[in-house]
Amino acid sequence: MNFILIFLIGILSITLLISSSYAQNSPEPNQDVYIFVQTFVRNSDGQLLHYFENDKFTNKNLVALNIYLDLEATRGGATTYDIEGKKFQLIQRSKALEIDSFQLVASKKLEDRENPVSTFLVRYAHDGYFLTPGDEVTQVWTFFREI
Repeated sequence: MNFILIFLIGILSITLLISSSYAQNSPEPNQDVYIFVQTFVRNSDGQLLHYFENDKFTNKNLVALNIYLDLEATRGGATTYDIEGKKFQLIQRSKALEIDSFQLVASKKLEDRENPVSTFLVRYAHDGYFLTPGDEVTQVWTFFREI
């Protein structure tokens, strides 16, 4: 009888403990990064064919992205802002790529290729566009984060 009573008290204690315990996720202040990308597609004559802008990303590797942005900030051109006592950093990078084959592009990703193994940073999908040889794609990446 004592065994059953101790067993029931143990189960009741565990049930009460589980029902009243909770976990709270508190994001690190420097963890999230606001990203804005502008994509310009021009033909070989320099005429603008497509323009996309995006700030919605389907995948973000925030740990790797913050490491990448730390490195980019040391290269210069990072602007720091003080807003209501918090420090924020703005980093903007541009990359142009000349196209040498026919392609259909429906998503873009950013990778850190500084190391022998490239690291995935962010990816976003879009409506897509066709590219022909001689076209040029220019992407302007803007990153804004708390430091």
